[in-house]
Amino acid sequence: MDADPEVMRFIGDGRPPDPVEHARRVRERIHTDFGEGLGYWSAFPRNRPEEFLGYVQLTAMPGYGDIEIGYRFRSAVWGRGLAGEAAAACLDHGFRTQSLTEVVAVVHPGNIRSQRVLMKLGFAAAGRRHAYGADLLLYRLDRESYSSP
Repeated sequence: MDADPEVMRFIGDGRPPDPVEHARRVRERIHTDFGEGLGYWSAFPRNRPEEFLGYVQLTAMPGYGDIEIGYRFRSAVWGRGLAGEAAAACLDHGFRTQSLTEVVAVVHPGNIRSQRVLMKLGFAAAGRRHAYGADLLLYRLDRESYSSP
C-alpha cells in the first residue's frame, strides 16, 4: 500500500518510503504498546480476510499527547466508504469503550478526500497544527458531539 505514490501523495515528503526502512518501522509499530485500547487495526473484507485493504489507528499524537485518529487505505479501494466505516468503528471504540473525551485528526491541506471523511464523521475544523514535519489542518471531535453514522 505505501509503495503506491497515490497513497503517499499527502504523507511525509509525498514519496513512497524506502522498503527496508518501511519494513523496520512496521515491525516496530507491531511491537509498540500504544496504551490500553489504543493502536492500529488492519482492515480486511469479511468475505476475503486475506485481502489487506488498509488500516485505522487511534494513538497519542507525537509531541502533543492528544488521541489522534488516522487511516490509510489502498488506492484501489478508495471511494467505497471504507475509511469512514473503519474510522466510525474506531471512534465508537474510543468514545464508548475507552471513554475518551476528544479525538483529533490532522490532514494535509490538499487532501480533500480525507477532509470529507472527517466532516462526515462530525469533526470540526480547529485551525492548524505543525505535526509530522508539516503544517497540517487540525480537526477535533468530542464525545458529546459524536454520533455513530
